[in-house]
Amino acid sequence: MKLIIKSLLMVFTLVSFIYPQAGTRLVDYNAQSLGRGGTSIGVFDGTDLMMTNPAGISFLDNSVLDADFSLMAPSLHFSNSLNDADGSKNLFPLPSLAYVYKSQGSNFTW
Repeated sequence: MKLIIKSLLMVFTLVSFIYPQAGTRLVDYNAQSLGRGGTSIGVFDGTDLMMTNPAGISFLDNSVLDADFSLMAPSLHFSNSLNDADGSKNLFPLPSLAYVYKSQGSNFTW
């Protein structure tokens, strides 16, 4: 019984961490892509390629580590003939961690 409770608790915790990322894609994943307005197609210079063009990481010259933090602050409003309501204001943290390893002397990148 304890194993079932611990397993369910672990699954619910894992799902609660994964779920907020289910529908949100950031405009940027690093300062370079933010400077281009989120464009990373055709430019091979960062770990954000894993979201847009995974094959592009093979063009990176060195290993890269990116750690970023963003906040999502939605502002919701609904109105129709019966209702006129504002949603609650929430802040959602959107951390991001990415690492690309370029193996020296090899064509393999992961």
